[in-house]
Amino acid sequence: MLIPQGTRLVHIGPAKTGTTTLQSAFHHNRNALSLHGVRYAGPWLNVRPAVRGVSEIAGKRRMTPGSEQRDAANWQRLVADVTGAGRQRVVISSEAFAHCTPTEINTILDSFGQDKSHVVITMRPLGDMLASAWQQSIQDGNVMPYEEWLRGVLIDDPDGTTITPGFWRRTRIDRLAEQWGAPIGVDRVTIVSLAEQKRDFLLRTFEQMTGLPEGVLVPDPRESNLSMPYHVAEVFRWFNEFYRKQGLWNAAEHGRLVENGAMKLLKGAGPDAVEKYPFVLPEWAVDRSAEIMGQMNARLRELGVNVVGDLDALTHATLKTGPAAAPTELGVQDAARLVLAMMQVAKREGLRELHAEGEDDAITLMLRSIKREAAREASRTTASRERGREITGREALGILRRRVTARLRKS
Repeated sequence: MLIPQGTRLVHIGPAKTGTTTLQSAFHHNRNALSLHGVRYAGPWLNVRPAVRGVSEIAGKRRMTPGSEQRDAANWQRLVADVTGAGRQRVVISSEAFAHCTPTEINTILDSFGQDKSHVVITMRPLGDMLASAWQQSIQDGNVMPYEEWLRGVLIDDPDGTTITPGFWRRTRIDRLAEQWGAPIGVDRVTIVSLAEQKRDFLLRTFEQMTGLPEGVLVPDPRESNLSMPYHVAEVFRWFNEFYRKQGLWNAAEHGRLVENGAMKLLKGAGPDAVEKYPFVLPEWAVDRSAEIMGQMNARLRELGVNVVGDLDALTHATLKTGPAAAPTELGVQDAARLVLAMMQVAKREGLRELHAEGEDDAITLMLRSIKREAAREASRTTASRERGREITGREALGILRRRVTARLRKS
């Protein structure tokens, strides 16, 4: 499917649908794109900094003075870039588009030119997206355990009015298609199903849509939206719970220290950790996900949108199932990495040193748990060395101490 010259291709990429990979491929190959009459709008990896200037939801986390003015200026910069592209095909990509209201959608499409706009929405099987959505809710400060959260979004609150509203806002592709298709017509809305496709399917699809030769879109491997293993995500959930119970909650500080700090440093722990602590879905959640996905597909067919890939594969995808019991232990190496990451971020942000103020202080509890784990590991020193596979708690904490000391000396 090749879009006409001069088309503004608005990509709505819900999280975990290959969006970061696609954005990286466009962002880092701008010179090659221009040779073929394609422009990737804005100077950013994705245009979220500009979308914040028009979307109340996307801009809800403004944390610094003057950010509203910067967001507005970024939006005007993006619009100028798009309108100045002439007959070039323009790609505009952001997860933030999935959170826009109908009024904001009209504003965006009016600015880009409704008669020139074409909307693309990418989608993976719903069951595949649940674990990553729970992790995102933890990054936002959620304290609900994984299976409790699953029941909340799939059964108790399927409309997303109270439990993680953002999940259904960005995941109900039938509603997204209807809302974005209302101003421009559903014949200019395309759904790309990534179910049971090769890893490069999304890149090759966008090359075909924009008239790029195959192989032009190559992402930077350093830019990928990695997930955390279950046990690390569970530690952050407990951190959120302690943080809130102590009356310490501050959304801006949490965003800097956890969501945009330590979590980023700890993502991508490696295939071994992910394999040891996998996210799985209970059978009931698999069945419920397939039911909801079937409803979405039926509505998409009723709307008559364009489809690339197999819609039915979104419903019938094979998912890893089993008990969703949360991990109850954290190895001392992971605990050491966690503390080191938090210290690195605290130092970077120039935050004040945290002092324990009571028996239940969150930091005190975390460090006490680490010390207990270190003591247990140290008691197994001989066996660990004989196996040659594990580092002892004493050694791990020694490494942590030396690294932190070296970092402080460099500052």
